[in-house]
Amino acid sequence: MSLLLLLFLLVGAVTISSFFHKKFGFSILFYFLLLIVFLYSFSFLLPLNFSFYLFIVITLGSFLYVLLKKKICKKNIFTLSFYLFIIFYFFFYLLNINKGFSNVDEFTHWGDVVYAMLYGNRLSAFNTLDCWYSSYPPAISIVQYFFVKFLGYKEGILYFCYQLVFISLILPFFDKIKIKKIIIIFLIILIFPLTFYKDFYTSIYVDALLGVFFGFLISYITLYKNL
Repeated sequence: MSLLLLLFLLVGAVTISSFFHKKFGFSILFYFLLLIVFLYSFSFLLPLNFSFYLFIVITLGSFLYVLLKKKICKKNIFTLSFYLFIIFYFFFYLLNINKGFSNVDEFTHWGDVVYAMLYGNRLSAFNTLDCWYSSYPPAISIVQYFFVKFLGYKEGILYFCYQLVFISLILPFFDKIKIKKIIIIFLIILIFPLTFYKDFYTSIYVDALLGVFFGFLISYITLYKNL
């Protein structure tokens, strides 16, 4: 199922790339953001599992349209960020698959809320299952719900998803970096969050990811003037 999820994410990113003529690094991040907005919006009207399957159908239908219209631009897809995403997908999956919660808030909210969404079939604010801090607005929790819906609920999957979203926030910049500088810059980027939050890779607290997202926005606006 992990391969199926990877294939589906690649299909979604390729579809976004084809519609908006963007490179893969931007497209996979945009696809995650689109997933959050779609499931959040439709969950007010529909059960989460229905929104989940509707999103899959729309993604596959859009990809089929792209294939039939021959709108796929290989130069935008098979970039460095494409291969890095696949590498880190498997790296983070193997690294985290047997990991369990270790922080208090992971038991009381960040892990608990995904479990409630999966089995209560609603966002936490409307869920019949008892979960703490249910009024927190979901974002990364929706992506984690999507992952566990594919792979089954395991605590390690939430870490895997969290770290993959983090990598997706920095992938757009690798298409602007020269090959010989990539290893050094990539190591700096991986180490940099630890200077602010030492448990960045062993926690699913949203605070650190929000900081990375804010840094992404500033960097993206600085490097890509033609927004």
